[in-house]
Amino acid sequence: MLRFIYISMYTFTKKIIEDFRIFRTKKLSTIAKLLLKLKISANVMTTLSLLFGFAAVYFLFTNYVLFILFAILHLLADVFDGVLARLSHSTKFGKYYDYVTDQFITILLLLRIAYSLPDYYAYIAAGLYLLTNIIYSLNKLECPVLFARTFTIIPLLLSLPTIAYLTAGVISMYSLGLQLQYFTATKFKR
Repeated sequence: MLRFIYISMYTFTKKIIEDFRIFRTKKLSTIAKLLLKLKISANVMTTLSLLFGFAAVYFLFTNYVLFILFAILHLLADVFDGVLARLSHSTKFGKYYDYVTDQFITILLLLRIAYSLPDYYAYIAAGLYLLTNIIYSLNKLECPVLFARTFTIIPLLLSLPTIAYLTAGVISMYSLGLQLQYFTATKFKR
């Protein structure tokens, strides 16, 4: 029964994510085509996303307005790097670069929350999130995982840092459960 719940929830969330990805591509393709004409590639947009993410982490808890500005710019640049990649020739490097950038910023945000509050649970959430991403990376980005970056940033935009790290922790625990299920299923198939 638990396996059914895990699979159903994962399938449901993956469908929502994929539907939103298709929606973004449709709505933003005109702007993305203009960016491509200006020779702005998906990797350039990922680099901008990384820089905006660093700025957002830096201003978290020190300047709320600048944090909001850079967090939104980070998310927008990330949206556009995906749209640009789908409209042009995406590469394996680009896929890894985007993945590492997004997860690195999430882990930095969680560590910044833990350091600033100080709350050991935030460190645990950051550690769990790092563990799920190490497992995902070691398996060539193929085992199931849910990412928590957006669900970490949104509560921070609302000045709810505790909700941010708790959400990341819950998503990480869920991802670890999915990964354990994935590995036990693939191991028994062999």
